[in-house]
Amino acid sequence: MMGAVALDEPDGLHDRWRRGDRDDRALFLVLRGPMRRAAAGAIRRMTGGSANAEDVDEAVVMAFTELVTHDPGAIATLVGFATRIAWRRGQDVGRRLNRAREQPDSDTVEALVAGGGIDDRTTPDPEGELLAAEHFAERERTFQLAMLCVEQLPPGQAEVVAATVLRGQELAAWAGEQGKSYQAAHKQRAKALLALNRCVEARRREEKRRPDGRQDDDLRGGGHVA
Repeated sequence: MMGAVALDEPDGLHDRWRRGDRDDRALFLVLRGPMRRAAAGAIRRMTGGSANAEDVDEAVVMAFTELVTHDPGAIATLVGFATRIAWRRGQDVGRRLNRAREQPDSDTVEALVAGGGIDDRTTPDPEGELLAAEHFAERERTFQLAMLCVEQLPPGQAEVVAATVLRGQELAAWAGEQGKSYQAAHKQRAKALLALNRCVEARRREEKRRPDGRQDDDLRGGGHVA
């Protein structure tokens, strides 16, 4: 399923954690994907460039270490809360990368931040934190639905989406690899994204009709989207 994680899996782990049975390994394995996506997005936003694996991993480890210090009973949405923290730690990594790029001798600044001389965090706002967590949970849910929908695209459309959207490859480079003109590749991707959007919206409507918010079997498997 291209790395997608069932959203009821974190819920079960969250319930166990609330009961005092925290499984850090299982939590990390389930949350690692969403946290990596959030951290990578924040690094790209801060630096204007790509995010390498080492920087993303650094942000994820910091975020997970911070996550498990929180009271599980105060966390409303585990995936949303985890990705919110990962986004913030990704921003931290992005700021460090920017400082290193603009001012190579940044050891003094880094020492001040590490030692508490600079506080880059605002006073927590409980209501704002909840809304932010819900926002990140919604983004992650959209990603999960999109992953299910990509599997149902015709092969050519799935390939262009996987390459240029999920892996971030330039469309021109992908077109060259496939022996296509840029115009043909652009048209193919536009058609794929339109079909993907329709599929995601259809799944959302189906979820709203179901009280448990889960997908029907006929939406999970088989068949291509038009």
